[in-house]
Amino acid sequence: MSNKRHPHPQASEPGGLALPRFERVNYFYGQLLGVREFQSEQQFFLEKHRLHNRYLHGYGVVCGLEVRGAAAPPDPGAPPQTAAALPASAWIEIGCGLALDCSGNEIAVGWPTPVDVLGHLSGDGRAELLNGKPAYVSLCFVEQPIEPVRPLSADSCGGLVPESVPSRLRDDFCVRVSLEAPPHDVGCSPCDTPCGEPCLPLATVRWNQGLHVDNSIRRTIAPFVPTRIAGVSWAHGGTYRPALADHMLREGLVIELSDDVHAETLQRGVLDLWIVQGGGGRRGDIYSAPIELVPDNPGTQLTRWITARVPAHLADRIDPGDRVIIQLRSAFVLDRWCRAVDGEHIGGLVPQLPAYQAKYPSSTAPPIPPCMRPQPQTFARWTSGNGMPAGNFESWFYIGDDDDNDSL
Repeated sequence: MSNKRHPHPQASEPGGLALPRFERVNYFYGQLLGVREFQSEQQFFLEKHRLHNRYLHGYGVVCGLEVRGAAAPPDPGAPPQTAAALPASAWIEIGCGLALDCSGNEIAVGWPTPVDVLGHLSGDGRAELLNGKPAYVSLCFVEQPIEPVRPLSADSCGGLVPESVPSRLRDDFCVRVSLEAPPHDVGCSPCDTPCGEPCLPLATVRWNQGLHVDNSIRRTIAPFVPTRIAGVSWAHGGTYRPALADHMLREGLVIELSDDVHAETLQRGVLDLWIVQGGGGRRGDIYSAPIELVPDNPGTQLTRWITARVPAHLADRIDPGDRVIIQLRSAFVLDRWCRAVDGEHIGGLVPQLPAYQAKYPSSTAPPIPPCMRPQPQTFARWTSGNGMPAGNFESWFYIGDDDDNDSL
């Protein structure tokens, strides 16, 4: 067995991972220990811990850290504002929670933290926010120097003795509010894309006669962001009149994805449309409706919308009491990184796309569980997925009566 050692390249060399050089102190009797040795000892274990977090767990919100609108703290000395006056402050609150940033640092928020959004922006930035431009709230890890003390002597170079030096470094956090959108994570894994922006996006805020918070940009902890199903053209569990359902099937049922997928993976058998017969007679007969899959941009390699259309000359009459089931085998649909789509329809909460809510209104919809209802002035758009690629996406809607005016 060869004991030849390989040279250790610098972390900055092209083609390598963004890793520090792991060196630890080799203790021996009679060794002179100084500041460098103790700092090196701490840095070795810190970097090992960050490496473990970054490459094994990824980054994102572990728990909590929901952002919601909040009332301004009471200030007895502040002059009263009229309803027509522009606000001097606009407050949100970041809830308690834990997150990992993409450098592997743990960000712990142990108490609800109020943030004045306008106070974090410049004069021009405040005007842009109040005129409708969105602002982005991010959480950043910082090391906070605390407990200053006066050194007993100068350093080895013989410089002047400083007045004070922090004796502790506290793991802390700060909040950043910016009008620039955070970069989209397009990395396939932590090994492919080094950490470019360590601050973790939590929410988008907009001003429209009050501050409105959108938590949908928050990222759940994962090594990468899987592609999910972001919306569909029908209301899951809804009820439609037969004529409208026939029109929907012939025009095409639309599925929107959160990122691009390879169009060539949308092959025959990946999506099925099942009709479960109901009505007043015999129930339970199931048949497969013939469909054709149409990408949004035919001829291109990547697509973000899938349209399942029933050809008009092959469409059968949809009868009252029937149920239409849409099944997408997500494991066979690959995104731009050739990962399977995370398609599990958790809770049946993938929303109807806004462009189709007025076009295909439903008379009924399943109730939203209390744990998933958005808080006042807080919106988080639900998607498919349980954090793992693959799985099946299933959804359905019902066929009402011809004379049911509520299901037009």
